[in-house]
Amino acid sequence: MSSDDSMSDSDGSFQTKPSKGNTKKKLSVERIYQKKTQLEHILLRPDTYIGSVERETKQMWVYNEDTGMELRDISYVPGLYKIFDEVLVNAADNKQRDPKGMSCIRIDIDPEKNEIMIFNNGKGIPVIEHKDEKMFVPTLIFGHLYDS
Repeated sequence: MSSDDSMSDSDGSFQTKPSKGNTKKKLSVERIYQKKTQLEHILLRPDTYIGSVERETKQMWVYNEDTGMELRDISYVPGLYKIFDEVLVNAADNKQRDPKGMSCIRIDIDPEKNEIMIFNNGKGIPVIEHKDEKMFVPTLIFGHLYDS
């Protein structure tokens, strides 16, 4: 919080600047500064991790089946784009782990169902118990933060 937004009192509380028609409100340090779990922090501030979660419109190059590449305005959510990109990069990375077995990446987009599916025919994630962590590998990968 910037000094423009609040002023600290000697009792550790903060006064917010009054806006038109409002009187000053005191906010405690405990109300302003709170400890969050990693998951709470991600859910409260997703833009810190994936970018903006607000829709924006930008002029970008887009492939058109009839005319080829064209420059036009598109509306999208940068954070969703980042997630899509990460999943696609992970699917492509599988080619490095399975160069002989993987020969296909397929992307299916169903706007009516709001679904995007990314498929590759390389080796999958083993569904076995991780001996050190005492949990199945998919649970470790998809159910916990900061793993690889």
